[in-house]
Amino acid sequence: MPGIRFSALTWAKVFHRPSLTLTGACAVLVVYIGLLMMSNYKHQVALRESTLKRFRLDVEKRAASVGYFFSERKYDLLAIADSREILSYFKNKSQGMSEQYGLKVNLFVIAQMLDKTLADKQIEGESIYERFLLTDQNGRSLADTASRNETNLLPPSFWERFPMHQADTPLIVADAREGKFEILMRWHCKYRNEPAGILTVWLNYKTLSKHFIDFSEQSAMKGFNLATTDGRLICIHGRERCPINNKLLSEHNASLSKDEFSLISFTTPEGKRNVFLTRISIRNTPLNLLAWIEKEELFGDLSPWQLLIGTGALALVILVGTGFLIRFNTNHLILKARFEDSEQQQKLLDRQVQERSYELLITNEELKKEIEQRSKAEADLGQAYNELKGTQAQLVQTAKLASIGELAAGVAHELNQPLMAIRTLAQVLLRSFQKLPSGGLEEHLKTIERNTGRMMSIINHLRIFSRQSPVSYADVNVNDVINDALLMVSEQLRLRNIEVHKTLGQERLCCTGNPNQLEQVFINLITNARDAITSKAETETDYHGRLEIIARFSADRKHGIEIIFRDNGSGISPENINRLFDPFFTT
Repeated sequence: MPGIRFSALTWAKVFHRPSLTLTGACAVLVVYIGLLMMSNYKHQVALRESTLKRFRLDVEKRAASVGYFFSERKYDLLAIADSREILSYFKNKSQGMSEQYGLKVNLFVIAQMLDKTLADKQIEGESIYERFLLTDQNGRSLADTASRNETNLLPPSFWERFPMHQADTPLIVADAREGKFEILMRWHCKYRNEPAGILTVWLNYKTLSKHFIDFSEQSAMKGFNLATTDGRLICIHGRERCPINNKLLSEHNASLSKDEFSLISFTTPEGKRNVFLTRISIRNTPLNLLAWIEKEELFGDLSPWQLLIGTGALALVILVGTGFLIRFNTNHLILKARFEDSEQQQKLLDRQVQERSYELLITNEELKKEIEQRSKAEADLGQAYNELKGTQAQLVQTAKLASIGELAAGVAHELNQPLMAIRTLAQVLLRSFQKLPSGGLEEHLKTIERNTGRMMSIINHLRIFSRQSPVSYADVNVNDVINDALLMVSEQLRLRNIEVHKTLGQERLCCTGNPNQLEQVFINLITNARDAITSKAETETDYHGRLEIIARFSADRKHGIEIIFRDNGSGISPENINRLFDPFFTT
């Protein structure tokens, strides 16, 4: 279209559009690389946790194997203590046999059994036990597998720290004696359920270490060892040099939690070392399995955050290089696109103007149709509203006539009483007109006037109530409306022996309303109470119906007038509670 020009702002937008695209692409690439880096970081952390967990499982497996080893040794000790040879010795001794006449033979047999057990109990040709010692209750040696120069009984002070009377299973003791750690097991030899002797066995810690703790594979980076509960290492004699020494262990023993890894740092002549250290209790023993591993051995030289920084630096270099390439290529594409775009702009504008004109034409036609439809709908709605108002007025009048039908019997009885009184008085006047004194005649005439006035009031009120009149609102005294409603139904309530108690305000209770409609509401409420009381009276004896009507201002005089109709009838059934305010609903 001739005469169309693009402003400088339009060209600036076209020029900067590729830059925005490039920026968006770079942002997406940065986010993607960041997600990859975070994913890699999480994988590295998970890999570390998995590696630590595998090492943990290895430690638990070794601890279970050591626990099983000690359980078997307890069974061996119990079997030897209950063996026939040892029981025979203590039986003969209790019967008074002397060493010269048989006891030495028993001790010889016991010594042979102990030597045989010492030789038979092996693991891959290596002895499990180092020594067996049988003593009496006083500590006197009875049988010993050690050579004569090694027969050194433990001093009493050694066993005072480990009393036998507190143990219900073989006692395991790990303690240092003469610069050497020893692991011993002791148990009572009983005769007739009484302690008669003590059997002590020394375990071969070298065999235990080689086959269950495996010091042969220990290195400066990783290792396993037994330790006492008070934090002392148990090392093979002659191999006391361990990466984790007694001093270091005693420093961290209190803070070292069981079944968890603790990272401790210490300095050696080779430099600073970071070691993961843990200990696991060996079941039913006073020992712990101590395991350590160098942090670098477990996780490598680089930590996850170092890998994250390296990956980020590499990604940044790649991103910058890619950005320069994309920028160069984008500038070339921008120049080419500008030439092509200038040729297409005119065609595009013409097509847009035609399409927009066509859309406006269609929209105008649709608006015209919609206006016509709305005008017709408003006319139909007005007609429907007028019909609805007429129908509502007819329904209200019908409801009034229905109320009059219900009140007809009561009104007839209400009129019948004054008529009977008038008739009776008229007959009396006819029969005794001459005989009556002037005062009696005046009294009868006043009675006739009062009863005829009452009849006129009832008939006039019934005529006003049934009249179809337009609804208007004015100031209404609620007390007067309640009294008018009771005038219409009081006879029906009296015939059904229903007591009515009114509590109306001493002052005028005025509100804005329609007295005719309010009276219809009050009559409906009273007749509902009448029906409920009558229904209950048919099923219960010694029942007296009661209707209480209260009209008063609200307590704070801000919420209008309170009008309460309360009866002691059968009440409203639960299924009808939610339908109380439905129009024209009745039961």
